[in-house]
Amino acid sequence: MTNGSSQDIWIYEWRRDTMTRLTFGTVGSGLPNSVWSPDGRYIVSYDNGGLFSIRSDGAGKPEALTQSDNLQVPFSFTPDGKRLAWMESRRGGMTCGPCRSKPMR
Repeated sequence: MTNGSSQDIWIYEWRRDTMTRLTFGTVGSGLPNSVWSPDGRYIVSYDNGGLFSIRSDGAGKPEALTQSDNLQVPFSFTPDGKRLAWMESRRGGMTCGPCRSKPMR
């Protein structure tokens, strides 16, 4: 969701008809590409400097997963949540690789 000049991640809880803001302009400003973990407990997105994860319930703080000066775009988790595929812009090309070796649970 865009709020002024920043883009942030919000969660809409349809049963309660409420919105919860998960990021505040400093992390998550590299949207629009974000992916959910298979169990729905985490969201991974890009911010200047790399990929980060944040709990979808708003608890805790964002956790850096990678560090890079290049644009990184998360694509998809493996079904077991152990690996994350992402693309990274490097010298005009793109690469793909694992993000972490343990599940985000």
